[in-house]
Amino acid sequence: MKGFHLIGIDEYNKSDLKNDKTLLNAHGLGAQWYPRPHFDIEAIWNKRRVAQQSSDYTDYAYLMMHYYF
Repeated sequence: MKGFHLIGIDEYNKSDLKNDKTLLNAHGLGAQWYPRPHFDIEAIWNKRRVAQQSSDYTDYAYLMMHYYF
């Protein structure tokens, strides 16, 4: 749908339910813009934590553009 859309992100992943070190979680916001037919631009920013690496959250962001046929 043409226009501007806001995105909320909440990610929770635990590959081994008995091992807390396999936890990955993230929270963030994003926006998606459809300026015209067949194009979209998406920007996402979130705080991500991988328990196996550290107990601190790190910033993760990307900007992506799609062209659809």
